[in-house]
Amino acid sequence: MKPSSDPPTADAKKSIVKIGAISLAILAVVMAVTNPDQKAYVKYVLDQKAPQLEHQLCRESKLNDRDQSAEMRELVKVMCQGGFLLSQTIGRGILENVIDTTTKRQNFGLFSLYTTETPVGRLKTIAILNQFVTFEARQ
Repeated sequence: MKPSSDPPTADAKKSIVKIGAISLAILAVVMAVTNPDQKAYVKYVLDQKAPQLEHQLCRESKLNDRDQSAEMRELVKVMCQGGFLLSQTIGRGILENVIDTTTKRQNFGLFSLYTTETPVGRLKTIAILNQFVTFEARQ
């Protein structure tokens, strides 16, 4: 028996459109509910990106950066020599505060775009479905 090649009926088309619309609505609700907030973003940066930031900050070139005051260069040098930024609770708290205050969130409802300006560069990250993807890290 040959399969029917008749075009779908109007009712079948309406059903397909209805199923598609419901599926998109469900996806939108899931995306909106799982759009990570700034607190989750700061934790992501601390857990995933902070070691890189600390390495960049503590590089010799940053320790001798003439754009910084002598006091700031000395503070960075002491912090880096002691592994202060990440190994101690106080250092992590300072870094958390710096990241939080230097981050701009653009909330689009279904996802967010985070831009963080740090002393060593810029991070641009998209947050969607409880996930973070950094797509730009500039020094």
